Amino acid sequence: MEDINQLYREITKRAKANGVVDQEGWDGIVDEVVEQFRTDGEIHDDEETMGMIDDLRARFPEYEEVIREDGFGIDAAG
Repeated sequence: MEDINQLYREITKRAKANGVVDQEGWDGIVDEVVEQFRTDGEIHDDEETMGMIDDLRARFPEYEEVIREDGFGIDAAG
């Protein structure tokens, strides 16, 4: 996976669409999106994802700021 920000954008979009407001919900979306990218071949099976997942989970405060500023309109997730 070359661009972890692509994953973050997809996670943010899904989290907003699902009304996620807590770390537990965010972590679930992170797991779901990483697994989907792996299934779709956008993340190779031999690619280490634990560090990537940890980094994405740690971006929850960034997501909180997004929903604080933009609300849950999925257009803002870009």
